[in-house]
Amino acid sequence: SNAESKKIYAEAIRYYKKASEIKKEDPKALKKVEELEAKVKQIQEENKNRRKLEDQFNALMKSAEEAFLSSEYQKAVSLYGQAKALVPDNAVAKGKYDEAVRMTKLDSNKAMEEQYKKIIALGDENYTAANYSKALEYYKRAQDLKKTDDYPRRQIEAINNLMNPPTQSSAELADLGEIFDPSIMDAEVALMKADATRKELKLQRTKKVRQEAEDANN
Repeated sequence: SNAESKKIYAEAIRYYKKASEIKKEDPKALKKVEELEAKVKQIQEENKNRRKLEDQFNALMKSAEEAFLSSEYQKAVSLYGQAKALVPDNAVAKGKYDEAVRMTKLDSNKAMEEQYKKIIALGDENYTAANYSKALEYYKRAQDLKKTDDYPRRQIEAINNLMNPPTQSSAELADLGEIFDPSIMDAEVALMKADATRKELKLQRTKKVRQEAEDANN
């Protein structure tokens, strides 16, 4: 550790200083003392930075925990994320961050469900009061919010049918039979009269031929 290294370097510096005192102005010993003192200073600076990092990390973790316990999950996610970025290999920060993310999603789903129920209630209220245009707006909002629920779709369809009732096409109209055409009736009557006249003339000709035959025989 840095503390142990610092202790070792300090001990080495002491020995080199003694050596330089024994052998006055020994360049090698003096240089070694300078190198070791620089190393100790570096260790001290690293320890200072590490303590600063630890203080920042602990402060973020504390604030994140307070936010989490207050059900401020989005805030907790942000704070745990910052702590995780400072110390990426910290398993506690990572675990807390993942849990806060999970709770944020659950909280968001709960809020969405509550909002959905309020919108549906407003749609039903306006539907009952026959405010169909307003009800239609609420049901459409509910449908956009929760596409898996079939209820707003059915209500929208019902309102559309009320506001724009479907009309029967000519193909769907009931069969009322053939349309009466007076001209057809007149033609049929004329045909019947002509047929009767023809039969009458034929009968008269037949009678005439018989009469002429009888007269000839007499």
